[in-house]
Amino acid sequence: MVSVDAQKSVFVVNDGSYGAGNSGLAVYYGSLRRPVGTPPKIGQYVAVTGVSTTWVDSKDRHIPAVRIRSSQDIQTLSGE
Repeated sequence: MVSVDAQKSVFVVNDGSYGAGNSGLAVYYGSLRRPVGTPPKIGQYVAVTGVSTTWVDSKDRHIPAVRIRSSQDIQTLSGE
């Protein structure tokens, strides 16, 4: 995981394109009936499942995104 925006309830996962002009894969975690209380920490490796969508960033770039369905859609694998 490379960044978190708690205000927008989104974090960004390095999908291999990070640093190559893209921001990675955005993951919406706050629009649930039972929201995720604390997102993973920056530097952790995560596996994410959910519904495919698109996120538009502040520079009007369309970034592939996933909207999770429950907190079980985020699995922390390792890291800090």
